[in-house]
Amino acid sequence: MLSIEDYRDQVWNCCRCGMCKFVIPWKLKSERFLDICPSGARYKFAAYYAQGKMDMARALVEGEMDYTERVTDILYQCSLCGACAVNCLRFQGKQPAEVIEALRAELVERGMVVPEHRAYLESTL
Repeated sequence: MLSIEDYRDQVWNCCRCGMCKFVIPWKLKSERFLDICPSGARYKFAAYYAQGKMDMARALVEGEMDYTERVTDILYQCSLCGACAVNCLRFQGKQPAEVIEALRAELVERGMVVPEHRAYLESTL
């Protein structure tokens, strides 16, 4: 598994095109199905889409932001379904799902997991 530092170029070069948020328009049958990201569709706030998580990753890598409970909560709202990566790979060649996974690995290393996952983590020790 790569560390978040290994994704420095990807998080800095995310062009914030928004393709990780929505279904490709020419494939859309109804506006009801516009959101491609489950957590973004639920919360309707930028931080819950891959684009927001790439911004968070950049800030965390550069030390401009700290790992907090709020950051942990946002990162664990992602189901890691990979829908963001489908569009991002096609248009930008980036791997936002891998970046999110690396951020979660960093959280685990720091002992910062959401309560729902803590019991599972402790059972594996």
